[in-house]
Amino acid sequence: MNKKIKFGAFLVVLSLTLSPLKAFATDLEDQINSNNQQKNELEKRKEEVNNLGDSANKDLQGILEQVESKNIELTASNEKVQAFQTEIDALQGQIDGLQGSTDKAQNDIDSKQELIEKKEQESIERQTMLGNRLRSYYKNDMNSQALYVVLESESITDLISNMINVSKLLNLDEDLINEIKDIQAILDEEKLLSQKEMDKLNKEKEQIKSKQQEQVDAQKGFIDEKNKYEAEMQELATLEKSKEDAVNSLSQQEKEIQDKIGDINSYNQDLQDQINKVFENINNNSNNGNTNQDIANGEGFLTPAGGSISSPYGARVHPITGVSGFHTGVDFAASNNSAILASKSGTVAFAGVQSGYGNVVILDHGNGIQTLYAHCSSILISNGQTVSRGETIAKVGSTGNSTGPHLHFEVRVNGKHTNPMNYL
Repeated sequence: MNKKIKFGAFLVVLSLTLSPLKAFATDLEDQINSNNQQKNELEKRKEEVNNLGDSANKDLQGILEQVESKNIELTASNEKVQAFQTEIDALQGQIDGLQGSTDKAQNDIDSKQELIEKKEQESIERQTMLGNRLRSYYKNDMNSQALYVVLESESITDLISNMINVSKLLNLDEDLINEIKDIQAILDEEKLLSQKEMDKLNKEKEQIKSKQQEQVDAQKGFIDEKNKYEAEMQELATLEKSKEDAVNSLSQQEKEIQDKIGDINSYNQDLQDQINKVFENINNNSNNGNTNQDIANGEGFLTPAGGSISSPYGARVHPITGVSGFHTGVDFAASNNSAILASKSGTVAFAGVQSGYGNVVILDHGNGIQTLYAHCSSILISNGQTVSRGETIAKVGSTGNSTGPHLHFEVRVNGKHTNPMNYL
């Protein structure tokens, strides 16, 4: 908006001090060319941003694919984790079972040990008792004692009674011996069972120790596997966020560039409207003065230069800026320094330098018609001069925005460009 106001004010001042055409030549077209160059740079930057955006999107897509792949791996890892946990739980169950069996075995061993100690004590007591009796028999001569019992008996009944007592005593000793043997047999058996239980207990303890180590290994594997995939997922999440930020930033840059291009297009249109206004003023001034007499005589237009048409009137891609636009005239591929002829008789409205057009001549033919000759190597006429149809007014060159020697020729009617081929 500020630029529009400045240019409006600028035109008012120029209209008071210079001819409208010079205002066009020195400012408006210069600004449009400058804007077009800026627009071209923005278009190139936009293309670069698009390419970066495509690359960033590809990178982001690759990351998303990695994330999906890692999600699959993480699912598999979680399954492994669950398997580890199941294994740990199973091992703990086995350990608990073995511990219960071990506790029972230990209780059995303790009970048997008490029984063994008791039987050993009984065996010692019986052996002591038997030893005492044997020593007594030996000291007292048991055979003499038996004879003494018979001789001392007062009756048959007394004899029988004494003999029975002797027999009981002898049987008691035999029972004692048998009891000692039985106790020893039980003791040997209990010791054997106790040893078996002890061996079983030691084996189960080794199994528990082994299972506990398996549990430790399983838990370590569980932790390592889980930490590994959590770290990878965190890394991918960070990378994904970074790429998303980059894509969003590029999208924002592209939008800002497009907005600037839109502003330039709008601004250029405003400038073009002002240029058209300048031509309108030229035409008004021309119509208020003397009208070119050749118009009334119906004089036709002459092809202004030799060579073929290298760029026709209409839509095209600019050969320098590479920006799609509209070609407002016709380019003749004439040789350098060859003659440029006045296409029609008229008055020189402008002869001088204009940045985009280089050395340029504009002839006013009256009735709102002007012809423009651009990129001249030299100009042979001056402002206000009257020229005739076919008169040499300049030489072909490549000044201004040009890729090589040629003549850019325009026909304007009431300030608007038209197809020159409709007049030639």
